[in-house]
Amino acid sequence: MFLSAKIGANFNIMAVKAIIFDASDVLYGHDGTHKPMMDLIAELHKKYKIGMVTNLMKSSVDRIFSDKEQTMFSYIHTYGKSDQNKPSPSVFTHTAEEMYVRPQDCIYVDDRYENTHGAEQAGMQTIVYKDFEIFDHHLKQLLKDEE
Repeated sequence: MFLSAKIGANFNIMAVKAIIFDASDVLYGHDGTHKPMMDLIAELHKKYKIGMVTNLMKSSVDRIFSDKEQTMFSYIHTYGKSDQNKPSPSVFTHTAEEMYVRPQDCIYVDDRYENTHGAEQAGMQTIVYKDFEIFDHHLKQLLKDEE
């Protein structure tokens, strides 16, 4: 398993204010929601705005995530919410605007490298997720480094 973080020279992150997650294979898998990830989000939600960008329909999100789980998210962008879907940069810009943060102050997490390109073009820092333990360590290090 590997994890990569992309931090380009064009990023002007003042402070991470939001962490935005893909749903499929990051927040849930074939056996339901990813409990360690949802537990981490419950902790992160106390300090950061949490968002979700997914190409799932709203009805699928409602079926997968409980009402309680959904309340941890400041904004959930689902398929059909706008005329664009990921990896379009406008989806990520719109999500940041809905969360009242600048894209430069966001981290986007997705398990597919190709889906991170739009977030990067919008100005977000990205993490390609492959393994929870490695991701958890890397994210905590990244957040610690900016304190």
